[in-house]
Amino acid sequence: MITAWMLYAIVVGGLLGTGALALENLLRTHGLPSRWIWVASILLSVAWPLGHRSWENRPRPVAPLLVPDAEAAAHAELPTAVFPLEPVTMEVGPESVLRLLDGPILAAWALASSALFLFFLFVFLRTHRLRSRWMEGKVGDEVVLLSEEWGPAVVGFLRPEVVLPRWCKNLDDRTLRFILDHELEHVRASDLRVLILAGTVPVFFPWHLPIWWQLTRLRTAVEGDCDLRVLHRHPGQTRPYIDLLLAMGTRRSLRRPLAAMLSEPYETLERRIRIMTMPMPKRPWLRGGILAAIAAAVAVLACAAPGPTDARDEGAESPAMSESARVDAAREGHAIPTFTPFSVRPTIKNRDQVVAALKREYAALREDPGIGGPAEVWFFINA
Repeated sequence: MITAWMLYAIVVGGLLGTGALALENLLRTHGLPSRWIWVASILLSVAWPLGHRSWENRPRPVAPLLVPDAEAAAHAELPTAVFPLEPVTMEVGPESVLRLLDGPILAAWALASSALFLFFLFVFLRTHRLRSRWMEGKVGDEVVLLSEEWGPAVVGFLRPEVVLPRWCKNLDDRTLRFILDHELEHVRASDLRVLILAGTVPVFFPWHLPIWWQLTRLRTAVEGDCDLRVLHRHPGQTRPYIDLLLAMGTRRSLRRPLAAMLSEPYETLERRIRIMTMPMPKRPWLRGGILAAIAAAVAVLACAAPGPTDARDEGAESPAMSESARVDAAREGHAIPTFTPFSVRPTIKNRDQVVAALKREYAALREDPGIGGPAEVWFFINA
């Protein structure tokens, strides 16, 4: 059932991401921050499928059907008494092709998570090693870390610090102020902590493609929110600030530390520039209402999507009744045998022993009350 649950989680994550995208567009048209929308979307994309699986697999009470007497049971075509035989060894075929994939997919999942964890650890250790080489210095009125090539960026989870390359000292005062304000806004808003914590989610769910996409949108939203806060501190300076972002993009290094950096890939820079230059729509409330309705509808659809455990077999044994409890109920004649659908017909491997047990246990039980004709025998099979 793991494979089916993974597909369900991907569908839920895609729907939640679509709703988050609509909400982000709604907030951006009004100049509001949107990073928490993507944080919530990432968390729900994991928590909702996990919670749904736990809820569906919760113990449920089983209401036994009491048979009042033998005559009523005979009319109902139900046995008045069931005497369990010794466990019968049976070879049952798989119910679904997806079940065949559970083993390989679990192995691939563990391998991918291990690889991502090692990569995450490698980047963390490399950042720590680089940070030990950087020296403290004063740029403008701020104490920062000075590097040879890294930055501008913020590093450090517990104690975030601004790191600037040494060539920043040669910049003019306005450009340097832009850079410092951008990185200090990251520190004040704890943006790096948000990105690191959100970045650990794909380590545990590497197959969850919607989460990877949502993480990309979160990083863009974090930088876009920071850009808007910087422009709020420097009104009327949008064009010089955009020129600075483009200039920083040309200096982007391919070997990135675990940091929140001013320079980003060109695709991200394009989105950030659109965020800063997005005009107010002519009918903001109409557009906002439509986007809010779309987000709400998609969120409801994601939460209401039936999980793989909804289509459970009618004959599947309820987790609320253990094997011993089922046997006890069978002895009392309270348990109603139910048919379990299968895709491959079960085969009895020890047929001779079963036939001998039937003759030994059931012959006298049928002859004493004068029962004739064919009889149906139900087998209770555990895991």
